[in-house]
Amino acid sequence: MKWIKWILGIVLAGTITLWPASFIMHHTGKSDMNNLTPFQYWIKFLAIPSIAFGLFLFLACAFVPTQKKYAGILVFTLSIVFIALGTYQHYTDDGFLRNDYLVRYVGFIVGLILGFSLSYKFFRQRKWASS
Repeated sequence: MKWIKWILGIVLAGTITLWPASFIMHHTGKSDMNNLTPFQYWIKFLAIPSIAFGLFLFLACAFVPTQKKYAGILVFTLSIVFIALGTYQHYTDDGFLRNDYLVRYVGFIVGLILGFSLSYKFFRQRKWASS
């Protein structure tokens, strides 16, 4: 039964964080990626998804019943795979990886690292690695 709560905790964390971030990034109107305003680039396409990835990792650790460290590692790994696939797609679409995409993906990784470190700080005394 614990493994069902574990899986549902990770799915719930992703639903709460990544779905709204994806909606804000991709479904709030057409954006010309070559002519973004500073708000669109720094807030809509960099800060919101970076915070969402960090919050996804933190909430996944909060929602799983035990072994929160392993939930964080799993979410970190899955997110890195997702980011790598996005990087590959942008690279194959353009033939190279534009600097604005590179900054975005580095921001996503920074968000993940901050989420993991916050999770460690918050949960290290409560079921961080115990079973």
